[in-house]
Formats: sequence, C-alpha cells, structure tokens
Amino acid sequence: MILFEEHGFSPEKIDTIVNSALLQYVALTNNGIDSETAKSEISNSILSQMPEVVTNSLNEIVDLNIDHLVVGTIFFKIAGLLLPLVYVIVVSNSLLAGQIDSGSMAYVLSTPTKRKVVTLTQIAFMLLSLFMMYMIILVTGLLTILIINNQELMITNSDLVKLTIAAFITMFSISGINFLTSAWFNKSKNATGLGGGISIFFLVSTILGLLGSPVIPSAIRIDALNIFNYFSLITLYDVNAILEGNIDYLNLSILLVVGVATFLLGHIIFTKKDLPL
Repeated sequence: MILFEEHGFSPEKIDTIVNSALLQYVALTNNGIDSETAKSEISNSILSQMPEVVTNSLNEIVDLNIDHLVVGTIFFKIAGLLLPLVYVIVVSNSLLAGQIDSGSMAYVLSTPTKRKVVTLTQIAFMLLSLFMMYMIILVTGLLTILIINNQELMITNSDLVKLTIAAFITMFSISGINFLTSAWFNKSKNATGLGGGISIFFLVSTILGLLGSPVIPSAIRIDALNIFNYFSLITLYDVNAILEGNIDYLNLSILLVVGVATFLLGHIIFTKKDLPL
C-alpha cells in the first residue's frame, strides 16, 4: 500500500480501478469472449494503470522460480546448513578442547601416539563424517526427485549434485574454523564460544541477508538488510549461480583455501603448544 500511496494511488482510486475492471470483465464475457482471455486482457489493463515500480514488483513475483528459491536458497543455503553446523560445532569442540578440558587427552598422549597423529585422525574423522552426512542428503534428494517424477520440477539431478558438493565445501571451511578454535583453546567453553559464535553469526547474517538479496522480489525485499551478506562466509556459496549453470569457482576456491588454512593452522598450533596435562 505504501508503494501505491507514494505514487498518488489512494484507496478510493484503487477501488475505482478494481470496479472498472470488474465491469469490463462482465462486458467482455457477455460479448462471447472466454473467461481466460477476458482475465488476461483485464489484468494487462490494470497493470498498465499501476505505477511502474508496482508493475515491476508484480512481474518479479510472477517470474519467481519457487523451486530455486525453496530448494536452492532456503534449504541448501540456510535450513540445510543448520544441522551440519550444529554437528560441526559440537564435534569439533569434543575433538581437542573438550578432551583437554576433561583430562582424557592426557591418557591419549601418555601412549606412544604423537600429537600430529592425533590431530590428523581427528581431522579425518570430522571430514569423513561430514562427507557421509552430505552423501545421505544427496541420496535422499535424488530418490525424492525420482519418486516425484514431476516434469515441471526446475531442479535436476545435476543441480542437486552441484548444490551438495558446494554445500560440503562451505561446511568444510566452517568446520576448519571450529577445529582451529578447538586446537587453540584448552577450555571447552572458550572453543565453543568463539568457533560456535562465529558459525552462528554466519548463519544469522545469511538469513538476514536473504531478505535483502535480489532473489527476493522487490515488493517484499528489505534492501538495507543486504549488507549482512558481506559479513557471512556462507555468502560465497552462491546457489543461484549454480542453478543457472554459472558456478563461481573463485568463491568455492576461497572456501577451500579457508578450510585448508584453518585445519593446517589448528594442526600446527596443537602440535606445538603447551598442554595443561
């Protein structure tokens, strides 16, 4: 309604346009024009009388790809990251910092096992379990598409594979950050507080940034919230580019570099630091 009022369209004027459209519809149908054609003509007539910004907003809603928005953005970029994110925060903390804090690491290192073997084993467990999680998501998605067998579905098997791989790479970088904090701190609460805090901040920023991103029609988009997209590492996971066939390899490379660098730095820190054992 604000958009209408800004362009001089009062409620009374809108009522007049609507009533006129109803009268035109009745006249057209009475003259032998079929209902669908009459609706199309009346709709075009109404849109031509609307402010340009309103017309553009309505056209955006009509052209909106619901499959891409729901499956790509809402699930894979937000809802689908929530469970892996919580898993990464909890598991990465228990891999190193949690064991140091509880004292169980003292028993592990009292054996001939070297620290670098411990960290490499923990990294392997983290990545393998995360990989298996996304394999389950991928297989479930492929089976769902097979069962639905809807020709109008805009998500293909190839799209699903690409989205899953990119999602795994995104979580690889975030798990590296959490592993680094787990290797850095000796207290479980500190590791979880920093690593988990950063991860949750990324997710919340992504949710807020979605409301201001171009994938949301301008009629309901809050442009000011787009700034949050610049504060989240998850923004580099561009699902729209993937679904349109234009994979941003630079963004995925950055995520890979962040993951490798943080895992490597965590490995080095843990193998060299003094432990309160």
